Amino acid sequence: MDIKKKINKIFDIAGFFTMNPGRTILFSFLLIILLGSILLSFPFATSNNIRISYIDALFTSTSAVCVTGLIVQDTATRFSIFGKLIILILIQAGGLGIMLMSYFTSFMLGKKFSIKEKITISYMLNVHDMRKLTSSMVRIILTTFVIEFFGAALLYLDFSKLFGHGYKAIFFSLFHSISAFCNAGFALFSDSFMQFKGDFSINLIITLLIIFGGLSFGVIFNVMEVLSAKLRRKVQGEYKLTKLSINTKIVLIYTSILIFSGMIIFYFFEHKYILLDKGIGTQYISSFFQSVTLRTAGFNTLDITKLQMNTILIMLIFMFIGGASGSTAGGVKVNTFGIIISYIRALLKGKTNVIIMNQHIRKRVINRAFLLVFLGLTVIFIGTMILTVTENFALEKILFEVFSAFGTVGLSMGITFYLSFIGKATIISIMFIGRVGLLTLMVALSDREKATEIKYPEGHVLIG
Repeated sequence: MDIKKKINKIFDIAGFFTMNPGRTILFSFLLIILLGSILLSFPFATSNNIRISYIDALFTSTSAVCVTGLIVQDTATRFSIFGKLIILILIQAGGLGIMLMSYFTSFMLGKKFSIKEKITISYMLNVHDMRKLTSSMVRIILTTFVIEFFGAALLYLDFSKLFGHGYKAIFFSLFHSISAFCNAGFALFSDSFMQFKGDFSINLIITLLIIFGGLSFGVIFNVMEVLSAKLRRKVQGEYKLTKLSINTKIVLIYTSILIFSGMIIFYFFEHKYILLDKGIGTQYISSFFQSVTLRTAGFNTLDITKLQMNTILIMLIFMFIGGASGSTAGGVKVNTFGIIISYIRALLKGKTNVIIMNQHIRKRVINRAFLLVFLGLTVIFIGTMILTVTENFALEKILFEVFSAFGTVGLSMGITFYLSFIGKATIISIMFIGRVGLLTLMVALSDREKATEIKYPEGHVLIG
């Protein structure tokens, strides 16, 4: 009888985690993080066969799966080839989503999906037409591998000059291509990319991979469809009306604005300081690189600890915004930022409806955007409060660390290595929340209520 009760309890727990897509995704991330932490805690995962503490293994695994890049152990020198391979696999799994990779593997083996599995996949891919699930999944996986392959091939041309033609150049090229496209920020150089700050080729390849990874597959596919339709029209005379969706336009416009405004702001604040002793070309390249990597990737070509306070404050805002919805980036997303900006503009003009590019934005979407910002700031506030109690660092360094963890950015002002046990646990939690997303977390932790038709009397509250 006791055995039956235990079995039933196990099934109840399993049912809790699989009864809605949010919990399934949440559980899959937790599972791969725990598995990665166990593997990284083995002696053969380190370069000197001496175990790292479990909290450091858990921190590294979480940072890799959540494609953040914050580290408490130097990836370049502390881990063995095995350890680095585990980190690379965790980055790829976290970037694509472990559920997506497992479903793709099952599909390749000829397994048919249940209705519950299809619902989970559609939630992950944001695909409403169930008939497009398989094709969307295959396109995402293949597109990822193709982009990462070409990125690695281009990086190999540069790294082969540094390491020679061989295994090391291949591994470094593949590792950094995957890390960049998945916006992970893990590097096999102890100084990230600081030694390449004047290398135009490496800077361009890494930034392009970061940008593509931060746009989301939905945006990439939409752009490809439009370009393909235009090409067929010119070559074959075939006419098919294909337009960029409003989501794609918002992502492309605001991503461009944030990248170039970030570059200009960074150069303006730092050209007399950290950029002063560098050539004009290196100054512009460094400003562009830091602007691109700032919102999500976590690589750096400059010493973050030497930046001016006004630069750091601007960086906090950019890290909070993050990349596009549906991408590997964290933050509240540029889509959310675009909706809020449009709402504020409409409010200032006295308009009751939010119209973007001749399309009406539903109130539910606007409310969700503001909710995300509020919840994001709440997570950051709580995390900052905890770290101010447990850590002995300046407030700006703690804020920078928390914003970086929430935005899954991975940049640090040098305090990550020195965090206490509680400090590391706090950053682990924030990285996890930032990666799975606040909406997914809300779906996972709540049960759907039945819709009610009750309408309450309108209340009047004084504001301002």
